[in-house]
Amino acid sequence: MDYKIAILWACFQVTWCNGHGQQFFCDYNLSSSPVRSEACVYNQMNAYSNTDTLARQLITKILSLISLPVNFAIEPCEKINTCRAYVYDNGIRYIFYDPQFIKQLIEPETDNWALLAILAHEIGHHLCGHTLRSADNELHRRNELEADEFAGAIMARLGASEKQAWQSLTEVQHPLCEKETFDSHPCFENRKRKVLSGFRSIHKPDRSELPGLAINLPKVDISRKSTPVRDQGPEATAVGFSIAYALEIEIQRQFNYSVQISPRYIYNSAGGTQLSGIYIDKALQVLIEKGAVEESVWPYQFGDYANIQRQKSADTTSNRYKIKRFYQIPVDVSNFKAVLDRGKAIVIGMRLPDYFVHYTSGVFKLKPGDDCQACYNYTSFCIVGYDDVSRNIRLKGSWGREWGDEGYGYISYDDFRTLINFAYCMDL
Repeated sequence: MDYKIAILWACFQVTWCNGHGQQFFCDYNLSSSPVRSEACVYNQMNAYSNTDTLARQLITKILSLISLPVNFAIEPCEKINTCRAYVYDNGIRYIFYDPQFIKQLIEPETDNWALLAILAHEIGHHLCGHTLRSADNELHRRNELEADEFAGAIMARLGASEKQAWQSLTEVQHPLCEKETFDSHPCFENRKRKVLSGFRSIHKPDRSELPGLAINLPKVDISRKSTPVRDQGPEATAVGFSIAYALEIEIQRQFNYSVQISPRYIYNSAGGTQLSGIYIDKALQVLIEKGAVEESVWPYQFGDYANIQRQKSADTTSNRYKIKRFYQIPVDVSNFKAVLDRGKAIVIGMRLPDYFVHYTSGVFKLKPGDDCQACYNYTSFCIVGYDDVSRNIRLKGSWGREWGDEGYGYISYDDFRTLINFAYCMDL
């Protein structure tokens, strides 16, 4: 991906909102100080202005979509190495930008998606009323998500594709979702969900991009096409297992060939450590670029995540299993059924209520009144079926056969959207 787009999402990832004296600033560079902005306010109030024409044009373009006048002061502010939404004690709203920083984002003869998105994000802070001083991390994260959702809607209305709206998020580090509560910034999954939520409020998902249309079968179970349930042990390797299961099913579906894929190789190749976890789409990208290897090449053992020699040996293995592409599937029962009806498995990222680990059988349901807002743990499962009669989807886990129904679980259609954040499938 172009480094300029990566710069944009680096801004989004480290946005910091704070109060300073009687001012409010929302900044994406934690090392930046509000002092420079105060100096720029002073200069602007004393008729110093060198406003960038393109920045003003893009601000006007964004606000014209929502029928609002330009009521921001758009001013350059050197040496802040950032863009900043700023409210001074006189009530005037500013968007400051470092000209050198912006220069890195400008791409001649293009639509300048990066610059549009960053300006839309900062405008979102102003329009959403993010002007309260607070040391509350939860409030900071909520502010960032609101600005992300606004930016997603703006990008849709400006003509960006859904892929352009979220893809650059994958190039930047974010806090893990299970550690998000201790951070002032949202995790990757939640930011992506909000950008897409804003985008899809304008453009509904194009079902023609999904790999298949619903056939409306009453029940599907494709679990027999994959290998037995395995146990990830005390490591955060669930994504590796879920993708390995899905790839095994896809190989069996297309080539009628049974193979056991190494979850360890997928997980480690995507940069996972013992407890770090990995993003599903980054792991799927590994299958496009490097491919997977068989379990015999790198058998799964607890604590083997740091085996550099085994990694090097697996990297040189000639028998590899690559995919051509992967899709993100909108989280909706009908979309999932459309994919499963074709015999394809689905890899999901899911919120994890504390009591889910004690699930033993039947259809799992959230406790009454539990909207899972306090679900700070996340995991991954492979969806291998559904049943319209009992209204559930079937999950294949990696916690051993002692968990659930011999390693499988069932989630009610009613709790579907609350628990599942993201879903993907693949093509060989």
